[in-house]
Amino acid sequence: TEAPTEEPTEEPTEEIIDPTAPQVVIDSTATELIAGQEFTFTVAIANNPGIFSFTFEIPIDTEVFEFISADTSETICSMLGICGYDETTSSYKFNGYGESPFENLTDDGIIVTVTLKVKDSAVAGKYSISINPDDKNIINVDSQKVAFAGAKIKISVTE
Repeated sequence: TEAPTEEPTEEPTEEIIDPTAPQVVIDSTATELIAGQEFTFTVAIANNPGIFSFTFEIPIDTEVFEFISADTSETICSMLGICGYDETTSSYKFNGYGESPFENLTDDGIIVTVTLKVKDSAVAGKYSISINPDDKNIINVDSQKVAFAGAKIKISVTE
């Protein structure tokens, strides 16, 4: 008898998201970095169907990256709630609101610009930075939940 053969395993593919669906977009020109290098990325909303409250989290791998800053000076949100780096969870948390509890924010645009640094002790490899929308706390003025697709970027750390 012949030994059983295993089917080749396929690499997981990226989730395909409807390009018209509400989504968080992450953008960075830096994709290949070296230890000690700082880089920035923007987090934005696209295809905004209308929201009052928008909340998300960016988990940060503290073995590889160091949180430097977050700039909300260009945010489309009129009011900011509790935003900042949480050392207990190693993540940046954002909570923004529209101008009025009676009118949805419908603009697309930048929410925050984040700066991280690749730690000097980082091991060469491929890493991801993800934006995790908090669908329980993204609502419109009618208190209806609004689902947004998350996003991620891949960063290569080289020696």
